[in-house]
Amino acid sequence: MHSFHLSPKNTLLLKRQHSSSSSSLNFFVTATNTATNTATNTATNTATNVVPHPTNLKTELKTSTLTPPPSTKIYPKLSKLKRNLSPSIFEIDTKKSLTYLSNDILKYVVSLFPLLLLSNSDLPLPLLLLSSLPFHVISGTALWSLWCIGHDSGHSLTSKNSLINEITGELTHSCLCLTPWYNWKLSHSKHHTGHNSLEKDYSHQWFILDGENNEGQPVNEIVENTWWMKGGYNLRSLQLPFLYFVYLFFGIPDGGHFIPYGRMWEGEGNKVGRGLLSSGVTAGYVAGMVKLLGGFGFFNVIFGPWLVMSFWLFMVTYLQHHSEDGKVYEGSSWSFVKGAFETVDRDYGEFWNELSHNMMDGHVVHHLFFEGVPHYNLKQGTEELKSFLKEEGMDTLYKFEETEDFVGTIWKMWNEKWFFVEERNVVREE
Repeated sequence: MHSFHLSPKNTLLLKRQHSSSSSSLNFFVTATNTATNTATNTATNTATNVVPHPTNLKTELKTSTLTPPPSTKIYPKLSKLKRNLSPSIFEIDTKKSLTYLSNDILKYVVSLFPLLLLSNSDLPLPLLLLSSLPFHVISGTALWSLWCIGHDSGHSLTSKNSLINEITGELTHSCLCLTPWYNWKLSHSKHHTGHNSLEKDYSHQWFILDGENNEGQPVNEIVENTWWMKGGYNLRSLQLPFLYFVYLFFGIPDGGHFIPYGRMWEGEGNKVGRGLLSSGVTAGYVAGMVKLLGGFGFFNVIFGPWLVMSFWLFMVTYLQHHSEDGKVYEGSSWSFVKGAFETVDRDYGEFWNELSHNMMDGHVVHHLFFEGVPHYNLKQGTEELKSFLKEEGMDTLYKFEETEDFVGTIWKMWNEKWFFVEERNVVREE
């Protein structure tokens, strides 16, 4: 897997960070020493840049005239939903959470041994890298499981003890997943409180289609007239493993997750110090791993699996929030419950669902009660939610798709849809 902010009239606010580091490794190691000065200068010079409203397209547009009718769906109140779910679903069990954490750490550490052996072998470099690829996939998938544990900590669901949540989050995210935990927690919480709102959502970009060009390709005026966005769209097939890297390091679209700047930090001045602490933990961990493993060892043992984890994260997140009929809401047409029911539960197959702690097939319940239901209760919560909706005649609110061919699905949807949303799927203010 930001700061694009797309208004209904296709006005775009852009928070841009210009990275001066020669490599991601140098950025990591020097982040702690330069964070304070850079944050101040960057925020002052770039955080409020505005991309001018683009001029007319050079290509002829076939403008869509589809306008959705006002929603006739009836939505339940969140309080009523909660009353009709078992109280046990909302119980947070620290011991159970830490057991999952320990098991996932063990799996990840064990998965690294083949990569350590290969990195210290005398194999020719091309053969060494080729031999490492299957183990990158295995280790990266194990790391994705750990990311899900840190995700629970970000929602205060690992424990009722805030210190345990912070320690778990810093260990899993700031260290192992190279993701400053507190900073990610800040932007992620804003995503949850504004999911599927054109104005309020974080982490997801919504580019409303203006129509098609003469070649039948989807066109958005802003993307068409902003060279680097157009370049990103044209090269989208190459981006999937690297989009989380762009999100964290370049602050697209939410703002900096290492250096505190951009819209995610607006009005959050009292949290900057805590955010820099998480950045420092990540930088310190990377510096320690580089010293221990060497530059190539870090790349092969740590960064290779990290890219696989990043692919998992972007794929799962994208598919949770994109579907053929998924709606985004303008202004007062949005409500928290409406946005939550636009998320999609997807069945990747029992093995992958369990390995990912039911993040994919329990996402609707997670969005309804993102600070209430820990991952080990999502499955039960989902079944009870479906039963309640069926009894109330509201079962059409729940979105579910079989997605066992998840690699094929993300490849197809990403290449066909990208971040575009059709006008028919935009619910306007009445």
